[in-house]
Amino acid sequence: MKVPKTNQKPKLESIYRSSSLVSNICVYASITETHPIAMIVPAEPALKKLADTLGVAGHGVADLVLSPIVRSEVLKQLQAIGRKAGFAGMEILVGVVLADEEWTPVNGLVTATNKLMRRKLAEKYESEIKEVYGARK
Repeated sequence: MKVPKTNQKPKLESIYRSSSLVSNICVYASITETHPIAMIVPAEPALKKLADTLGVAGHGVADLVLSPIVRSEVLKQLQAIGRKAGFAGMEILVGVVLADEEWTPVNGLVTATNKLMRRKLAEKYESEIKEVYGARK
């Protein structure tokens, strides 16, 4: 899976990271799509609180990240943050992939200085990314 290069990703990530639901984020834009999605490591306490508010039961993050209701609400909240920040339409997220594990140097998803390993993230979540983009069509 090819990861397109853009200078906008860090800007978008810094704004979207302001959400209490986000522990870590990688904005991804497929070369075949016009809008970005985000791969997110959710902040566990905020995610559990959101799930409780939505009436979604689960036995932890691993269950909650699979819930379409939770994913939809996370996306709505991030879209609201993007709009409030004045992002152009093509900078507003159209989907999210919620990760069920932290991104660490040990699992190779970030460097020792916590920089995102974008290519490895895109490879790890390739099927989820395709699913998110496919759900829009």
